[in-house]
Amino acid sequence: MNTYIAIDWGSTNLRGYFIENNTVINTYSSEKGVKNIVDKLEYTTILSIIIKTFSASENTPILLSGMVGGAAGWVDTAYVTCPFSINNTSKNIINIEQDIINNPVYMYPGLCIKNKEDDTYGVMRGEEIQLIGALKKEAYDLLILPGTHSKWVHVVNNDSIPIIDSFSTVMTGELYEVLLHNSLLGMVEDKKIFSLKGFQKGLQTAKDSDAIIASLFSTRAKLLLGGIDKTEVPAYLSGTLIGNEVKSQLAQITSDQKIGVVASKHLSELYKLAFQSFNLNNVNFLDVQEVTIQGYNTIAHDFTR
Repeated sequence: MNTYIAIDWGSTNLRGYFIENNTVINTYSSEKGVKNIVDKLEYTTILSIIIKTFSASENTPILLSGMVGGAAGWVDTAYVTCPFSINNTSKNIINIEQDIINNPVYMYPGLCIKNKEDDTYGVMRGEEIQLIGALKKEAYDLLILPGTHSKWVHVVNNDSIPIIDSFSTVMTGELYEVLLHNSLLGMVEDKKIFSLKGFQKGLQTAKDSDAIIASLFSTRAKLLLGGIDKTEVPAYLSGTLIGNEVKSQLAQITSDQKIGVVASKHLSELYKLAFQSFNLNNVNFLDVQEVTIQGYNTIAHDFTR
């Protein structure tokens, strides 16, 4: 695929890219994520709008990834079980049969770990594109993808071919949203203010506490008793949760590992502070959109090889 449309279709929104010769020519975004779609016919309607917006021909292939391929999405695709090699990534592409739009539509499945012996299970959809992109650019031993459901991904480099061996999920982002907007902890008027001082206080709380459940209520107690200002509450809660995430994963990190973080600029800054608070300074930060496009281009290149 030299010219194609790639769509990262998540739960709450979607982002489309019109790509030509590895370069993004145009983009499209919408809040029509999987959770906001009632009738499955909407999927082809939205695809038709995107095709028209990009002025794409009927021959232009469309590559979908994310929750659009989940149980609550358009087509429920099976997961690819780890270990997962990024060599010949296109072998996992699924052709979506539909007769409403003329463009060929493909879907990339998510990854899973399934080990009944030690009761280890995990799933991801969408993040695999970022992993492929990051590992195509450079070899890493550990890749961290912060977000709603943060992923800590362990990589084995076998004869210079990166293999995603396993991963764990930490619900940092979702827990933050739930607590800030639906609990006693977030009872402040302006939830969008970010306080660096508050975030650093939260990191310190995470460092000092061995149990996240026991430390979370300090958000409310410190507000009532003057330990933090109301403008510090959102950032304090964020620092406590992110700090706890990093602390909980420290046992998996060794000094000789090459570590990469794939995140937006804002999240990169927060996780950099968290890593520094635990004296982890040898971490590379990668732009999430850049590696996402690299991932799509890797799959598209393999598909036409």
